[in-house]
Amino acid sequence: MPATQSKEAGGVSEERRQEQRRQIGMLLRHIALNVGSNVIPIQVQPQVCSECFAGDFARAGAFMGMTTAATALLEFAFNPTVGCWGDDHGRKPW
Repeated sequence: MPATQSKEAGGVSEERRQEQRRQIGMLLRHIALNVGSNVIPIQVQPQVCSECFAGDFARAGAFMGMTTAATALLEFAFNPTVGCWGDDHGRKPW
């Protein structure tokens, strides 16, 4: 049977659909792992910071706010620069 006749009415073979389902499953697992790795530290960070500041949640909150602001400022400053450098020199390790 020719290849054109073995395809289903939608024009996509069953093997291709199975491959797409497998890829979508891998993508969803990757998304779930990323969400989990970003959410868990958010729940633990206040407790750890308060222990570092002897139970003072106000100082721990101020510290967390300052580190978050510093991180955002550094990313804002360096991401475009590093991106342009990567465009010029490539993204391969030197």
